[in-house]
Order: sequence, then C-alpha cells, then structure tokens
Amino acid sequence: MFETGFSEMLLASVIGLIVLGPKRLPEAVKAVAGWFRAMRSIAQNVQTELTRELEMQELQNCLRKAEEKVSMKKRIQPLNTAMDDFPEAIPEVVN
Repeated sequence: MFETGFSEMLLASVIGLIVLGPKRLPEAVKAVAGWFRAMRSIAQNVQTELTRELEMQELQNCLRKAEEKVSMKKRIQPLNTAMDDFPEAIPEVVN
C-alpha cells in the first residue's frame, strides 16, 4: 500500500526527531505503531468477515439449487410412474 524506502523513512525520522525531540520521539513511534497494529487487526477482521459472508452466500446458493433439484424430482415422480404404466395401458386402449 505505502511504498516507503529507506530514504523516506530516514527523512521521516529526522523530521520527527526535530519536531518532537529525542525524549518524545520513542513514545510517538510506539503510539503510531499501535495505531498501525490496530488498523491491521481491523482490516484482518473485516477481510475474515467478508470471506465468511461470501462462503455463506455460496453455501446458500448451493442449498437453493439442491432444493430446486429435489423439488423437480418430486414433480417428475408422478410422470415417471405414469410413463412406466403407459406400455401396459396401450393394449387396453387398442382393444
């Protein structure tokens, strides 16, 4: 995301040292590092939740398709039974 090289980090350190001074700089670095850790943790949690939601959506779609197949099989069952009886019924109709 942020592509910082050694020269940029060195410049930021020198500016921080000048602005904050040597006594407050370590505290500021710790605070900024804590913020970055918190943001990284939040981003990881969001990514995990999105992944779970996508997986749940995919499972729901698969379940819906399976239910449609079962429903179609239940609808076709009487037709299959009628088709099985059809060859036996032909001689009765012809006679």
